[in-house]
Amino acid sequence: MNETNPLLSKSVRQLAETLRALEIKYALVGGVAVALVARPRFTADVDAIILNVDDRLEWLIEKLVEAGYETRARDQVAFSRRTRVLTLHDPGGVGIDLMMGLLPFDEALVAQSNQISLTDGTRVAVASVEHLLVMKAVAWRPKDIEDIRELVAINPIFDRDFVLQTFTEYAELLEIPGRVGELSNLLNQPT
Repeated sequence: MNETNPLLSKSVRQLAETLRALEIKYALVGGVAVALVARPRFTADVDAIILNVDDRLEWLIEKLVEAGYETRARDQVAFSRRTRVLTLHDPGGVGIDLMMGLLPFDEALVAQSNQISLTDGTRVAVASVEHLLVMKAVAWRPKDIEDIRELVAINPIFDRDFVLQTFTEYAELLEIPGRVGELSNLLNQPT
């Protein structure tokens, strides 16, 4: 992660420490995760997958508010139950999106996350390159395609079969089978 952005670095540290203290299993995803496993890049918020919070959502929101976080939705509990995303601002005003994992993919993403040390020694859970590649392929915005290229260039050794097989299942479900070939080409571009 670009540690030259002190506000975002502080946000990541604070989130990791807060979730650890609350014993919430998580893994960072999105732009922050890409910055931690590839090259620093701009991102305005912090995204993470969290697990096993459905039956204690109200408790989690209460604990996060006590820790200085502010909810962004008018009725955060109802919004989070409907969208499966807990939207917050941390004490520094940085946007935090906690996606409430549900699928086996989410559980594997958290279970297979890597512990990465920040410059101050804080350890944070970050999704694997493979899981990030699948998520970026599903989103497929121009920035996501750029992130895929960056992830592959910086991390040329990864489980291509897992990425393609997993994404193929999503591509079928989303009715975008042509994207599998496009992703395969990106994954196999020379670095």
